[in-house]
Amino acid sequence: MDVAVVLCRGGSQTIIVEANAERRAKVPELVGNGLSQLQASAQQDKLTVVGSLQDIDWGKIDLVIECIPERLDIKQVLFTELESLARPDALLASNSSSFPISAIAEGYKHPTVCWACTFSCLPT
Repeated sequence: MDVAVVLCRGGSQTIIVEANAERRAKVPELVGNGLSQLQASAQQDKLTVVGSLQDIDWGKIDLVIECIPERLDIKQVLFTELESLARPDALLASNSSSFPISAIAEGYKHPTVCWACTFSCLPT
């Protein structure tokens, strides 16, 4: 949720994909709590939560930051799926601290749009 909090706080339209309905229902509250701690509650309207990648209008997406479990195999599968969904010029980023982006995006046709990044929300 930290990445979503940072993006919403900065005013970016932010979409979280959560397949599990129970966890999906809790996302707005969790992000809202993070925004409240940063005194940015008004930015919660920047958040959208969906159940699958197919629920997204990919023509409007400029940046994707994956924040899935630290398993190279599932990150590679996700990047393969993103390749078929995202615009070729959309920036794809990984929040991984375990794997280099070159391993995650191995075989990706547009490797110049793949980046690694690290986010964290620390209480002030």
